[in-house]
Amino acid sequence: MKQEKFQEELLIEFNELKERLDSLNTNLKTKGYREKVGDYQFKLIKKQALGMEMYYNALSERLKDLNII
Repeated sequence: MKQEKFQEELLIEFNELKERLDSLNTNLKTKGYREKVGDYQFKLIKKQALGMEMYYNALSERLKDLNII
């Protein structure tokens, strides 16, 4: 039972992260976004997206190893 709860929470975390990462990447590709947030913030947001992508990939591998996805 505990194992199922852990797996369920892991999947929820994965899906929420995917949603946030997709939204962030959409913003980064939006015309005029860089000008809106400024060069430095844009650079930091890209750095954030890269970290989120690494985190997403790690969660994905864990879920695959657990045969959840």
